[in-house]
Amino acid sequence: MDPWPCSLGEFAAQVAENIAVDEPDFAGYWHATAESRIVVRHCTQCGAYSWPPRPICAECAGSEFDWSEASQTGRLYSWTVVHRTPTMPWRDLVPYAVGVVTLDHPAVRMLGRIVAVDLEQVFIDMPLQAHFEALTPQVVMPVWTPIRPFQVDGEM
Repeated sequence: MDPWPCSLGEFAAQVAENIAVDEPDFAGYWHATAESRIVVRHCTQCGAYSWPPRPICAECAGSEFDWSEASQTGRLYSWTVVHRTPTMPWRDLVPYAVGVVTLDHPAVRMLGRIVAVDLEQVFIDMPLQAHFEALTPQVVMPVWTPIRPFQVDGEM
């Protein structure tokens, strides 16, 4: 199943123009994804991990952070299928699944598109692996694919 019904270059240009890779709260994240890594915010005052980045720690109200390497695997916490979207260029991808993935470490939740699986086969607690799609050299987005084999209704 081809995840890009429109040209990738066309899609990439439209999405990337709306992402500020130099925005201070997210710059470390975009730098890491460009290297096929996932990082999350880590409060240096209390040790809490958070996603998305916030200016103040939700646990201790601290304001000092660093970036911590996160696992590229997780489990599907929740998901939905997008059938209609007003946003170009996503219209060309419908229907597609968007999931909330709980990372294996640290256990923070991230949103992402779920690819390389029939929509009827997506299920809660599905084991997932991050893969990275470069829209531009600076804008690389993690997408999530199933880790197989997985068990569905008692079958492998």
